[in-house]
Amino acid sequence: MEKSDKKKPAPSQKQKKSRKPAATPKIPGEEKDRLAELMQASEEKFRRLFETAQDGILLLDADTGVIAEANPFIEKLLGYTHAEIVGKKLGEIGPFINIFARQAAFRELQKKKTTRYENLPLETSDGRPCQVEFISNVYRMGGQKVIQCNIRDITQRIRLKEERKETKDYWQSLIDNTSDLISIIDSKGIILYQNHAVERLLGYKPAETIGKNKAEFVQADDMAHAWNIFETSATMPGSKYPIIELRIRHKDGTWRIMETTGETRPTETGGLVAVLSSRDITERKQAEIERQTLLEIMQGYTLTEDMQEYLRFVHQAIARVILAVNFYVILKNKNTGMFEEIYSVDEYDPPAPPSLLEKSISAYVFRSGKPLLLTGAHIDELAAHGKIEKVGTNSRSWLGVPLITSKETIGVMAVQDYKKEDRYSEHDKDFLASIAGQVAQIVERKQAEEEIWQLNADLEKRVEARTRELGEAQEILVRQEKLAVLGQLAGSVGHELRNPLSIINNAAYYLRMIQPQADEKVKEYLGIIEHETRTADKIITDLLEFSRTKSVDKETVEVAGLIQQVLERFPPPEEVEVTTHLPEDLPSVDVDAQHLTQVLGNLVVNACQAMTSHGSTAGVAIHAPATGVSKGGQLTITAAHKGKEVSIAVRDSGVGIPPENLGNLFEPLFTTKPKGIGLGLAVSQKLMEANDGRIEVRSEPGRGSTFTVFLPVHKESA
Repeated sequence: MEKSDKKKPAPSQKQKKSRKPAATPKIPGEEKDRLAELMQASEEKFRRLFETAQDGILLLDADTGVIAEANPFIEKLLGYTHAEIVGKKLGEIGPFINIFARQAAFRELQKKKTTRYENLPLETSDGRPCQVEFISNVYRMGGQKVIQCNIRDITQRIRLKEERKETKDYWQSLIDNTSDLISIIDSKGIILYQNHAVERLLGYKPAETIGKNKAEFVQADDMAHAWNIFETSATMPGSKYPIIELRIRHKDGTWRIMETTGETRPTETGGLVAVLSSRDITERKQAEIERQTLLEIMQGYTLTEDMQEYLRFVHQAIARVILAVNFYVILKNKNTGMFEEIYSVDEYDPPAPPSLLEKSISAYVFRSGKPLLLTGAHIDELAAHGKIEKVGTNSRSWLGVPLITSKETIGVMAVQDYKKEDRYSEHDKDFLASIAGQVAQIVERKQAEEEIWQLNADLEKRVEARTRELGEAQEILVRQEKLAVLGQLAGSVGHELRNPLSIINNAAYYLRMIQPQADEKVKEYLGIIEHETRTADKIITDLLEFSRTKSVDKETVEVAGLIQQVLERFPPPEEVEVTTHLPEDLPSVDVDAQHLTQVLGNLVVNACQAMTSHGSTAGVAIHAPATGVSKGGQLTITAAHKGKEVSIAVRDSGVGIPPENLGNLFEPLFTTKPKGIGLGLAVSQKLMEANDGRIEVRSEPGRGSTFTVFLPVHKESA
């Protein structure tokens, strides 16, 4: 029960002594009648108000406390009749017995001009509880001091108030305990309210966020987007916001994805606030990313060409879900039993070579066939007990899963971190294990494809080799046919051609002898006849030599002496500079000396032809020299001993041989010279093969050529 009073200050003793009775004014008759009428009208009006009032009204004698009058509504309010009320004191009536029975309570009504009781609990005549508002006023009426008590039934009002409070408490409890985060933000972004969900979802107590700006918790780009929506949408109360996703910082520093919506609401001061509802969808978004990653990994089979490209694709996909700065895949080679790191990206360690990895963590996962999540402390503990052996840089967090196909375990896929102890979680382990099966199946397919590709490549190589062999056999057959035709030609026309050539040569000699005093012009033409006769005779000799099967008469030959004999028999032109490099300890060779002399002589003559541009040697035309050397070029002959062979190299500084002609140099009847039929090198190669030797050539256009003869060392010298 509450009450409120209004008091006037008590008069001082001086004021009481000086107060005198006021003189009663005289009122004229007419005025008195008019006042009487007004008084009667006022009393009638008061009576009507008194009887029709919807509040209970009691009039008490201010001196005795006896109820002089009660209006009709008091009976309706309290259930007592007019007779049961009038003539009794207020404290004698049932509802007021416990309140005003004491004299002190009544004296309080007498003293105060106005007394007010809020929520005064009464009881009706039938025992029904009733809440009333009780107001008493002391005033004079008809020369008598009375106390008017107005009694208003506020039971319904209190009931509505209590219901509103219950409703408010209900909704407040609902808001406080809802799973969604409810926030109220003012127009400046300041957080005015957040429910208890903020602690469960973001780790903050409401008191830690209220009064702070929302921008302190929302990612900058997301905050700019959200603020733009608020400014464009919050123009009037009831404006709805579209659903947006915000990255909000958890108290532990991680980011949570919150799906947020809301509307604009007015405040009591006329302002606007945003009432936001946010739901944590981090796990849902994570699940969506994981499903998308699995789908991409499955599609990667058709999007990649080979194993490395596919594993790089898998690595990039996994890195969108968990930290995969350090990632590797190892497979067990069925043939060797070794673990091979077929893909590896690591901050510190290079890819490991194939090894058994008997006590490594990867080998443990391979053997157990189960995913494994370890911290650095676990790794150290296992290593200390000898259960594993550390390989490479120590990890502070390691997560690996087996790659298992429908038939067997083929390898291990792992991620690791060198910095944070609890980098990976059980959820990360489940995710990596969920994609390992797909990766294993596709890796197995890629392996099969690469094996098929390798088999096809090997088959193609074998076909190419066989085709090459058939081509070479065909070339041999063609060569043999050429040689057979050449042999028949040489045998049939050799003698027929040599007889006329001998006659021509003898005639020229006779003319030179009988005309010693002939002029220079005659001598020149006689020289031409002799030169061309010798050229034709050499061609016939080459034809006969090539077509015959010569016997080999090997002997021990000193290389240096034989080279000197070759230079004397086939002297280079004077304008050609000759250099020889012949080691003193060069061993002897087993060879037919006549054959070797013929081969080296042919190489020397060809070298001189490639360098000189005038004169002749042994009936061979001379060509222009290469630049950067003497006028006639430089001929270099070297010899060397290596293993069971002696090599003799004849190098010129001539024009060189075009690359397209190198493969045909030793073919019979192939030549690029204006004269000759292309048998010199063919004969030389045939002679070297007959002596268990060979000829090789290296040439660079514009810089010269090098022909090298290889011969077996004499057995006693070897």
